[in-house]
Amino acid sequence: MLVRALHEPDPTHLARVVAEMQQMGPPTIEAIDCGTYLAALEGSHRLAAAAQLGLMPTFVLRDQDEVIEVTEYAWFDEVFFPDPIYTGRQVVERLQAVSAPVYRFG
Repeated sequence: MLVRALHEPDPTHLARVVAEMQQMGPPTIEAIDCGTYLAALEGSHRLAAAAQLGLMPTFVLRDQDEVIEVTEYAWFDEVFFPDPIYTGRQVVERLQAVSAPVYRFG
């Protein structure tokens, strides 16, 4: 399973997340199911930590046709998302404009 993160992790923050994940176990990540891959809506550092530790995250999947209120997410930016609501497909299209790592799980 391929999972596209939102952005590259910051090494200092990643080290803290890895330490926490060693105690807490695999993360839960919200993502859009794009058929051949998942597009994460959150958790770039948690994805990187899980990949580093060999853990399989639990994914809460959203559909490409599902309506998503983007103002709820930390990455929300009115320049890229002038409206508050988009379909999952529209969110993925806008987020793919930014270079981000892809992780393989399972």
